[in-house]
Amino acid sequence: MPSPADMVKQQAEAADPFLFLNEHRKQLALSSVQRDSFKVYEKELEKARDPLLKEVYKHMPKTMSRESGGSGTPDTVRTLVTALTELNKSYPERAYAQLDSAQRDNAELLHVQWLFNQRANRGGGRP
Repeated sequence: MPSPADMVKQQAEAADPFLFLNEHRKQLALSSVQRDSFKVYEKELEKARDPLLKEVYKHMPKTMSRESGGSGTPDTVRTLVTALTELNKSYPERAYAQLDSAQRDNAELLHVQWLFNQRANRGGGRP
């Protein structure tokens, strides 16, 4: 079982705002300039995220019980996780700004379809 800090890292990486766009690059007809911009943004995101993750590893307890529900998480870690979340949220806006209106519309439709499929694969639930 991964440590709590490993779980934070996995969640931060899973929230990669470029993963969806890169996975759908053909359907979105991304240009090489757009793809190159996304690579630059990804590197920026990694550079900004790495020191935050190092601090999470430094301050996060090695183990946490399920019963604590995260109540044993130090405030420092909560602040760092909030900063990671905000950092991840800022990059999709930058990436989507690189898309033209048709690509943005197509990306939104593909994203809704992707979310629907994700929920269906989890055993139901409403889209």
